[in-house]
Amino acid sequence: MACSLVMLVFYVFEVNELIRGNFLIKSYTRELNTLNVENGTLQANFAQSEFLGNLMAKSQELGFEKTTKVTYMQLLQNSLAEAK
Repeated sequence: MACSLVMLVFYVFEVNELIRGNFLIKSYTRELNTLNVENGTLQANFAQSEFLGNLMAKSQELGFEKTTKVTYMQLLQNSLAEAK
């Protein structure tokens, strides 16, 4: 009788540990998936910022400036050459 009681307590304890372990695995898997999505977003943002930084450096190196005013030329219809 005492042996059965000890085995029952041991069984309940082991099932409890198994359920706890399963819960932790699911929790860590969810957290890992969230971190993977966040990591992908951060990698894309870093690549974009690195590209924009290189673009800004190259534009300054070439002497480009930001436009402040745009003016359009008006062309007459018959003033352009026509290809044949």
